[in-house]
This record gives sequence, C-alpha cells and structure tokens, in this order.
Amino acid sequence: MSISVLPESGDAVIEVSGALRVTCDHTRSYFPREIEYVYPSIRTRNRYVAKKIEEINGVYVCTEGDLVVDYILSGETDWRTHSITHLQVTAGETNVPLPDTAFALQFPPGTIVHDEIAGEIYTVE
Repeated sequence: MSISVLPESGDAVIEVSGALRVTCDHTRSYFPREIEYVYPSIRTRNRYVAKKIEEINGVYVCTEGDLVVDYILSGETDWRTHSITHLQVTAGETNVPLPDTAFALQFPPGTIVHDEIAGEIYTVE
C-alpha cells in the first residue's frame, strides 16, 4: 500500500497492490472523490467518480456521481469507455435514531466472542 499527495490539488491518493486506487478530497475531510479498481486479468477497470459532494448535518455525502466501466483492447495501452451509469441520490436521512435492537448481533453457535467492554470471553451455545 502506498499513500501520496497530488501536488496540483493536495488530495491524497491511496494505492493497494496496483489494483485499487482511492483519491481523497483534502478539503472535505479526505472524503473519497474517485475510486478505481483495475481487473488486470480481463483488462477492465471500474471507476466511481463523485460529481457532487455535500455536507449534510456535519457529514460529507456524495449525492451525485458516475460509475464508469473502461477496457483496454489487446495490444493497446489506452483505456476505452464501455459504459457510464449516472447515480443521483434523491432522498436520504442522516442521524436517524435507531433502536438498540438494530445493533444486536446474533452469533451462530460455536462462535468465540471476545467482549472487550464486558471483559469476557465466551463461546456461544
């Protein structure tokens, strides 16, 4: 994994194994503005590009963006766009109150649980 800074914008770029690249907007608490995943064996990449990032109740949210699928033909070096899907959030809520039951985990029998808060380790029966 490597982390670098784009000199022209100051945004951070995180790359993992040459296949995953995340560009984060330094002016918006390093919110990801572009995510790219390359599938080298099939010479295809998927890119999610944020077009509109809004701050809602103190949280950055991407409300509009594109999912772009590109490919490279054998023997070529330039990416070609296969499709673009435009995504737009039309409604949503943040900080919605949730009941405690929404956070209840049901572990299957035999699971070893390390409960750091209660200071317990047990096996679910």
